[in-house]
Amino acid sequence: MLQQKRVEFLITKLDLTVEESQKFWPLYNEYYEKKHDLSIENRARFGDHEHLSQGTEEVYLKALNGLFDYRIKQEELFETYYKKYLQVLSAEKVYQLYRYEEEFNKILLKQLQDPEPRKRD
Repeated sequence: MLQQKRVEFLITKLDLTVEESQKFWPLYNEYYEKKHDLSIENRARFGDHEHLSQGTEEVYLKALNGLFDYRIKQEELFETYYKKYLQVLSAEKVYQLYRYEEEFNKILLKQLQDPEPRKRD
C-alpha cells in the first residue's frame, strides 16, 4: 500500500516518457522488493533488539556488527540501482527521483505526526 502511494506520487512528479516508464518502473519495483527483502532478512537475524537490554558486551558487539553489515548492504543496493537508473534515465531525472522520494517521505512523516488534517476556516 505504501509502495503504491509512493509510485503514484512519483508518477505525477517525474514526467517520464512512455519509453522511460517501460524501462524504469520495473527497475524501481525490483529495487524496493530487494530493499524490503533485505529489511526482512535483517529483522530475522537480529530481531527488534529488545533482548539487548540485559546483553553482554559480546551480544552488543554482534548486534552492532549486524547493523553495520545491514547498512553496507543497503548502500550497495542503492549504488547498484542508482547505476541502473542512469542507464534508462538522464542524470537530471534520477536526481529528481531522489528529491521527490525525499519529499514523499517528508509528507508521510508529517501525516504520521498529524494524521487528522486540520480544517481551514
